[in-house]
Amino acid sequence: MQIPYTPAQIIKKLESLKSDKAQWNTHYQEIADYICPVKNDFVGKRISGEKKGLVLVDNTGVMCNELLAGALHSMLTSPSEQFFMLTTGDEDIDDEDDVRKWLQRTSKKIRNVLNNSNFQTETHEIYIDQGAFGTSHLTIEEDDNLVCRFSARPLQQTLLVEDHNGTVVEVYRCWSYTAEKAVLEFGLENMPEKIQDAYQKGHDQVFEFVHCVYENNTFGTKDSKFRFPWISQYINVEYKKEVKRAGFYEKPAITPRWSKRTGEVYGRSPGMTALPEVKILNLMTETTMRGAQKVVDPPLQMPDDGFVMPLVTRPAGINYYRAGTQDFVKPIFNDARIDFGFEAMQYKTKKVREAFYVDQLRLEQGGPQKTATEVQQLTEDSMRFLAPMLARQKEEYLSPVIERVMGIMDRRRMFDPLPRRLAQMQKDGQKLDVRYSSLVALSQRINDVNNIMRTLQAVEPFINLDQSVADNFDGDRITKIIARSHNYPQEGLRDAKAIEGIRSARAKAQQEMISAQQEQMQMQNAATAAQAVGSVQKKG
Repeated sequence: MQIPYTPAQIIKKLESLKSDKAQWNTHYQEIADYICPVKNDFVGKRISGEKKGLVLVDNTGVMCNELLAGALHSMLTSPSEQFFMLTTGDEDIDDEDDVRKWLQRTSKKIRNVLNNSNFQTETHEIYIDQGAFGTSHLTIEEDDNLVCRFSARPLQQTLLVEDHNGTVVEVYRCWSYTAEKAVLEFGLENMPEKIQDAYQKGHDQVFEFVHCVYENNTFGTKDSKFRFPWISQYINVEYKKEVKRAGFYEKPAITPRWSKRTGEVYGRSPGMTALPEVKILNLMTETTMRGAQKVVDPPLQMPDDGFVMPLVTRPAGINYYRAGTQDFVKPIFNDARIDFGFEAMQYKTKKVREAFYVDQLRLEQGGPQKTATEVQQLTEDSMRFLAPMLARQKEEYLSPVIERVMGIMDRRRMFDPLPRRLAQMQKDGQKLDVRYSSLVALSQRINDVNNIMRTLQAVEPFINLDQSVADNFDGDRITKIIARSHNYPQEGLRDAKAIEGIRSARAKAQQEMISAQQEQMQMQNAATAAQAVGSVQKKG
């Protein structure tokens, strides 16, 4: 298709994508009914304020998904931690004093922008969608007050297109607006005449719009008619009119997926894995509750003659029967085993929790009987177990978010001037990378520290035998590796000049001490020699 797309091209593509996603929507609807009921409007329309979760009698799936979302939020994008750090990709360059300071200051500035915007509230919705549906949609726009404004878009409105590499290169979002809302967002002069007329008459009729964000594959070529690598277009569907167009240097629509099968565009999720167990657990809960009701308030059997009806079953109720009658009112079930139902439910609940990684995230196996070291080891092991599953989150979510925010801040000149080394790298076309320092990332890097400590412990006996063995180890580099692995704040480390000054002063002091000792020894030797000479002269 030509770039930019025409409204007719976008609408034609939209209809095709809707058809392709129809089967997914049926699946999403079932997941939403049992795991995320507040978003159960994939199939059919819902009325505002309508009750949600009417099919639920057990909320295990809902709670496990919320626990997973909360854990991901705290582990990957905690607002109280510096969960990422910029890097050149070369540790030797990163360790240069001016480069390290610039990278640290810039990373903190980006984090402050994220925390002072609505990122933390919207990212929680992203994790909710990730756990339940496996696909989510976040848009990032510039904001005069917040610098960046984040919006978690409903998956119901989202349609995706991949390229041959499995990368999402087109994102479509379709929704409905009243004429008033459309005019407020896009301006009256940009609206089709029918919508302008509806606005001026105050009608509440709704109109369908589609927002299309796609990669400009002609960017940087002589045939390019658009100077941005990403293009955004808003189209009114009914009248096939473009109401807004914009260009972006970074991808403004981010669509992370939990996991993805080859050949599929939309992601797979823990909610999909847990859905069969959640549905069975829902049925078991309903059945077990009915059984419990029969035990607590059992059905009764009584003879067909001999009692004055109606039978009174309320507390302190009195029933009259004919004198001499031997038959009495008795419960039909007096040996029901509802405990078996609860045991079966506990097994299914455990399977749901496993699907959402609840036990690994909450680390219940590291109870109070464990030592602090054992709990720390369990934490690191669990984080390493989860790391492969969260790798896609870094690639499709965190890195694009940081890149987009950093680009906006850079164009607003919110960063300090680049050090000479970084300026040269930028001139050469090299980009900065991101190193994550969240709990999951640290657990992966802590293995380097463990290897260092085990190596040093193993060679310690040889160092005691021969001090020259220690010459094999670079103490300064080891210290920096350990500090970086533990996410130690770099402000607490001295720069190279300060270290050199301290070592020079120490060496000078040691040299002065040696000189003083030598002078003192020379004086003692001279005194001893003088005494010896005097003693010889006296004897002579």
